[in-house]
Amino acid sequence: MYLARIAELVRKDFLVEIRNAQTISAIVLFTLTVVFIVYKSFNALAPLQWNVMLWIVVLISSLNALVKSFSADAAKTSLFYYTLYHPTEVIVAKIVYNFMLTLVIFLIAYVAFGFFMVNPVKDFGLFIQGACLGLFGICTIFSFVSAIISSQESGVVLLMSVLALPLTIPCMLLLIKISSVSMRLMVDSSVGNDLLILAGIDILLVGLVVLLFGELWKS
Repeated sequence: MYLARIAELVRKDFLVEIRNAQTISAIVLFTLTVVFIVYKSFNALAPLQWNVMLWIVVLISSLNALVKSFSADAAKTSLFYYTLYHPTEVIVAKIVYNFMLTLVIFLIAYVAFGFFMVNPVKDFGLFIQGACLGLFGICTIFSFVSAIISSQESGVVLLMSVLALPLTIPCMLLLIKISSVSMRLMVDSSVGNDLLILAGIDILLVGLVVLLFGELWKS
């Protein structure tokens, strides 16, 4: 069954991450360090700047954590997966796991921003809806870029990481707009449509990634 096999792969990634405690520690330290640098640089942020800086920090931290997620699997392990799992199961499991990891990074950054600076969020429900949809799209992009990087020479890792950032622009712009509405920085009666557009982008990204990963998996 697809769901059971996907759950097995997610559980495997989780156990590997737990065993490599230094990886989790590095992600937490990196995120908190960037937030602290932002705090010491500005001391106080207006709500609009708070909103933008939060998502920039989450984006950079997620890129740092996810872009090599496939590289952790050795070549022999990848061959083992090739014989046991369908490529759709592998990429969906990786997206699900990376989404959970991205949510953890977001929560760390959000709590840290709220601790050091005043939290301007007024509509928490709308803020969380936008965050989940936006972060899902971003982690889907980074997961596929990670798969591409794992099949290339090490010299192109930095280049591919940089090229991944422009792909996140539609998600980031909608995410910042929805968050601005949740902070009452702007009034937009069509924010529901923005959520639907973001959900549509997520569905489109998942469909494209599943289709393209099948060909990448064969190589």
